[in-house]
Amino acid sequence: MTDDFTHVEHMEDVVGIRQTGVPCGLVNRRIEPGYVLANGTVLLESEKDEDGRYIGGAGMEGMYLRTNERYEPLPGPDGKPLAFRRVGPHSVLEHLKTHEKQEKIRQKPKKTRRDMDR
Repeated sequence: MTDDFTHVEHMEDVVGIRQTGVPCGLVNRRIEPGYVLANGTVLLESEKDEDGRYIGGAGMEGMYLRTNERYEPLPGPDGKPLAFRRVGPHSVLEHLKTHEKQEKIRQKPKKTRRDMDR
């Protein structure tokens, strides 16, 4: 994996909003705050992970189950979401890469005043 992404790669996982407000309930129908995306995924305001990303939901007839998908909003000029980008949950590999980078920074020798005068 590389950290160099093109704009196309960033846009591949962008999903538009089909509907604002999510129909919920099998018998007592109501609209919950959230979004129905163009791909059918449901995002509820009340269902976010520890990083503030929306947790995807799938279902029908007002009944939804959580999925492993995570989405972050792409806000418009007014701050309201125009679309959502699908993001992966933090993988073990990402965690290890971050840890390795932090270790390299810690191990880098610090220059002292004496080293700079040489």
